[in-house]
Amino acid sequence: MQNDESHIIPKHLDDPPMYLLWDADEAWTFLGPVFMVLALAPSFINIVLGGVMGFFAMHTLARIKAAGGKQLIRHALYWYTPTEAWFKFARTPTSDVREFIG
Repeated sequence: MQNDESHIIPKHLDDPPMYLLWDADEAWTFLGPVFMVLALAPSFINIVLGGVMGFFAMHTLARIKAAGGKQLIRHALYWYTPTEAWFKFARTPTSDVREFIG
């Protein structure tokens, strides 16, 4: 059998979009505070402070995603916040319904 390298099978089909080295959601979690500081009070100290806050937010998001998968944040939003604000379900009840009749 011939070793044919013209057809490479990808190892990861559902990889998330990336910005440089980070996942897109982690990159935006870092860049969000930096852009907010640039828009509101652009000084060097504030930009550094926004970068530090963004780094800790990005690190926290990465740890949450590693601990519980990508849907852990969505599950927490469903259970601990008003469901109508985030999700529009046709058949699933809101999270405040604890007992069902029928």
